[in-house]
Amino acid sequence: CRNYALEKALGTYVIFLDSDDLLAPFCLEKRLDFVSKNQSHDLWIFPMQSFVGTLDDKKHVYGSFETVKSRAFFIQKFYAGQHPFAITCVFWKKDTLLKLNGFNDRLQIFTDPDLHLRMLEQGFDFKLALSYPADCYYRLLENFHKKHNSNFILKNNLVFFESHLNSGILESVTYFKKVYSAYIFDEKRFSYLPKYNQLGIRKKVFGYGIYFSSVSVLLYHILGLHRVNNSGYHFLKRVFNKNFN
Repeated sequence: CRNYALEKALGTYVIFLDSDDLLAPFCLEKRLDFVSKNQSHDLWIFPMQSFVGTLDDKKHVYGSFETVKSRAFFIQKFYAGQHPFAITCVFWKKDTLLKLNGFNDRLQIFTDPDLHLRMLEQGFDFKLALSYPADCYYRLLENFHKKHNSNFILKNNLVFFESHLNSGILESVTYFKKVYSAYIFDEKRFSYLPKYNQLGIRKKVFGYGIYFSSVSVLLYHILGLHRVNNSGYHFLKRVFNKNFN
């Protein structure tokens, strides 16, 4: 629906606002004023205040920085899961979003960080509103902790990695290895091993040594040998982990 809205948008600039979040009364006026004084950029990043219940119950501020931060800083933060800014923080040129092809509609999660990382990895020029007051508000729902099962995460990460392992960014490779080692070697998730192996080979994350040793680990599990003493399974896992990391 965001991509449809982008397609139909008539203005020069775009901001995304989720239905349970808020804009300050001065938000658009102040942002347009800031943009008019800093026009030579593809997008601008403003602070957003999170809250629980009422605006008086303030929590974390996203997108607030006292000094200029590098592209590498933001890439590292996103891959570490420490989202330095959120979707409503960003004031986009519509043309910038069109060049990025909008949101990846094959993703069911990770859509916002995926868009932000593609922007950063493709070298679009951003401007931070330094020492700027929060002009939008992100509502945190009490006692709400959405958890996705590991198969759902693995499925979406396959789509995510298709885009980001092309970027040549070390953090994307590190994140791939983290997901691979954390989730793949579990009997309930072995069905994803061939897909992740093919992706790892195709994107040159690892070579055929890792490919074949991971298949050997899978065979040990299928045959039940991983439960047999002195079967060589634990030695194989140690060798795999040493070479993989």
